Amino acid sequence: MALISVVELCFDADFVDPVTVIRRVETVGDDGIAVYVTETNEILGSVQASGGDDLSLQPDGARSSSTYEIITAFPLQIATERTNADLVLWRGMTFQIMSVQRFGNFAAGGGHYEATMDMLPVATTEGPP
Repeated sequence: MALISVVELCFDADFVDPVTVIRRVETVGDDGIAVYVTETNEILGSVQASGGDDLSLQPDGARSSSTYEIITAFPLQIATERTNADLVLWRGMTFQIMSVQRFGNFAAGGGHYEATMDMLPVATTEGPP
């Protein structure tokens, strides 16, 4: 088992920001109709832009990516048969969890989670022409 852990940093204000995780879980009532129950969790996480090769060239010449990574002690979820992928709200942006890796061999089995998430498009309302 690994002896070095980053779990302590998952709660250190120098390394993490407050984020909100929204989880929608499907339940089926006695009438057989599916209903989604929404859970909101306020957690701490380290959010960074992904350093991958998924950068795109913008019209103004800037290179940007809508893929970010988050490291947290909170168990994030991808989409399953009974849940939607978690949504992460951070600094006015909304992200959807795409993949999650569990590092349970750290911190005496407590470990942490590292997830990749994509920014959702911002919904705009257009006024009259």
